[in-house]
Amino acid sequence: MITLKYLNKEQKNTVIMLGMMLDVLDKVIAVLKIDGNERGRLRASRTNIKVVFERLVQGLEHKHQQALLRASKHNRFTVVADTERLYEEEYIDEAHEKMDTIAAYAMGSACKNCPKKGDDVEGCELREALLAYNIPLWDEECEHSECPYCWLWREQDDKSK
Repeated sequence: MITLKYLNKEQKNTVIMLGMMLDVLDKVIAVLKIDGNERGRLRASRTNIKVVFERLVQGLEHKHQQALLRASKHNRFTVVADTERLYEEEYIDEAHEKMDTIAAYAMGSACKNCPKKGDDVEGCELREALLAYNIPLWDEECEHSECPYCWLWREQDDKSK
């Protein structure tokens, strides 16, 4: 039984990845032209994943379902084949922290007075780059037509008025 009523950031990302697995399994079957028992096993796996995914989403409160949908539109996920650990976990964490700091400073000048609204947000090169490098969102619950990175500057401007 699934009893989650809301999801934290890690849980949201995990549920989004679970949903992505449905598409991946469809593609595996089509591209690799899998037939017979193996095709049946993949389809059964897809059915089981779909049931769990739907139960997870349906169990959430409506506002949390909406937040999950927004997060799925703002986040990018990349599948990386990692056959050998190249770096220590501590080194990776430190590198991510430094990248987050660089991004925050870069955004200070670029995002503070950003005029983009609505569909223009989708075409923002900085937003695309930040998403590509998995820079954490400032606002995971912003509307689809708002930039999840500009929110910090808008909030600071509202406080100064």
